[in-house]
Formats: sequence, C-alpha cells, structure tokens
Amino acid sequence: MGRTFLNIGLFFVAVFLSVTNQGGGAESRHPIPSPAQQLAAQKLIDEVYIDPEADTLIRDAINTRDDPAATYMLLRMAGSLAAAAGDLKRAMYTADQLSNAYDVDGLEIKVEQLELISKKTRDRAIYPLLVEESLALLDQVLNQNRFELAKKLSNVALKAAKKTKAKAAIRNCVAKQKQVAKRAKAFKV
Repeated sequence: MGRTFLNIGLFFVAVFLSVTNQGGGAESRHPIPSPAQQLAAQKLIDEVYIDPEADTLIRDAINTRDDPAATYMLLRMAGSLAAAAGDLKRAMYTADQLSNAYDVDGLEIKVEQLELISKKTRDRAIYPLLVEESLALLDQVLNQNRFELAKKLSNVALKAAKKTKAKAAIRNCVAKQKQVAKRAKAFKV
C-alpha cells in the first residue's frame, strides 16, 4: 500500500513538473536566429506583407510555430511598427513575447521600444503613459544595477514628462535621474 501511494505521489510530481515547464521559462526559449536566418525570414515577410500592421504581424507570429526565425522577425517588426506608431501597449507586448520565447534581454528590448516611441510619437496622450512605463522599468533596471539602461530610461521619462508640462512629473523624473547618477557612481567605487 505504501508503494502505491509513492507511485501516485511520483505521478503527480511528474505531471506538475511537466505543466510548469510549459510556461516558456528560460530553459525552453529559442536561441536568437542567426543573421542569415533573420535575413531569410525578413525576405519572406517582405514578400508576404505589402503594408504590414502590428496586429497582423503579432497574430501571425503567435500562429507560426514551425519557424522560429520567422516568428522572431514578425515580433521584432511588430514591435518596431507599434513603437513607431506610439502604441505602447503593443510594443511592450511584443517585447514580452520575444523575451518569453527567445534568449533575448527583454528589458533591453523594452528600453529600445520606449526610446523609439519617445522619438516618434506626437500624441500628447502617450506622454504620461510613457513616463509611467519608463519609471516602472527604471526601478527593475536599477535593482539589477544596469545603469546604462537606467540612464536611457530616465532620459525617456524626463523627455516625456517635459512634453506633458506636468511640474510634478518633471520633478519626479529629475529626482530619478539624480538617483540613477548617484547609484551608478556609488556602484563604480
């Protein structure tokens, strides 16, 4: 009887481990496709999509399971298109999808997307969201002592805060920039 309970227990442990490993953890991520694979995927995408939209590329990336290079390039393109259009939600979504599926630095991709949004958008409604997202990521980056990314994020946040003309947001972003500089200096010592 004890052996039966042991077998049942081992069965449930095995089921639990198989279910938890399907969540896209680091052990199941794809390597970044080689430049040649990326180029081949890009050529195919350019042939298929005449005037692509981020939503279409995201949908097709999710549905493309047998070609990791194509999925990677679809998500990269979707993220760039979303960021260029000032679509913060979709740009962050594609960064999350990339970091879940591929061996990439999700925070670095998010910073790239935020910088692109900051450069391209003219929509005033985006600026407060850009400040909020940048400052939220800034805390994560600082906790990892990644000061180059922290400097980029604090610059994005401050630039967006200035465009909102909200004095409290500007003061907060200036304070964050000082915090980044202080922590970076203390870390180097």
